[in-house]
Amino acid sequence: MTDYDVDNEVDFSAFMLALEIATTTDNDGPCLIHSQYGAVCLFYNTSTFDTYRFALTDWDSCVDDEADMDAVSACLLGITGGMIDTTEATLFEWFHAFYVTTGASLTNVAVAS
Repeated sequence: MTDYDVDNEVDFSAFMLALEIATTTDNDGPCLIHSQYGAVCLFYNTSTFDTYRFALTDWDSCVDDEADMDAVSACLLGITGGMIDTTEATLFEWFHAFYVTTGASLTNVAVAS
């Protein structure tokens, strides 16, 4: 292991999640749910995706066995403080929010934790 590797070990994680999402419908996108830590969602907004984080209690309040996904999205989007402000100075991109790049027909997003 070189000094360069040791210096960069602090900045990078061994865990990476990359997604390709094909949608152009506002408020559409995937959510990843953990039974203890809640949910992280990517909702399409005009030309990019916004990252949202929700407590498990927020997720549970919007979802039930018969939930319509449009209703779930509307409920989640109505929760104050869910959207991550990517302009915030203390934001650590790749950890607090997804890193988003867009292409002609796909949006590529990745997050490490």
